[in-house]
Amino acid sequence: MSLPPRQSGRIAARAHHSPAAAILRKFEPFFVIGEVSGGPLLIASIAALVLINTAWGSTYAHIWDAPLRLTYDGWAIAKPLSGWINDALMPLFFLIIGTDENGGAIFDHGSGGIVLLRAA
Repeated sequence: MSLPPRQSGRIAARAHHSPAAAILRKFEPFFVIGEVSGGPLLIASIAALVLINTAWGSTYAHIWDAPLRLTYDGWAIAKPLSGWINDALMPLFFLIIGTDENGGAIFDHGSGGIVLLRAA
């Protein structure tokens, strides 16, 4: 079942100007350029290593075990923060790696090892 062209265009125009689209457009440069796509992950890894090895280490570890609960009209799901990361953000990471793989960089003998190392 498809929408008439006029209705379809109206929905697309609304989606293009939505607040979520505006936020996602700000992060788009981080994922468009292959060399920059690992930047946020690298920054987060360095921040995690620094925090866990300071006096705030126990607080940082406790945050990862804190339950995060989403409810909507009788429906509820609760997981620790680390579970949400594993179930939502890790697939996004592997999607980026897969996109890099489809671009051919993994098959290039010069940079293929780097891509495989990032995936490991």
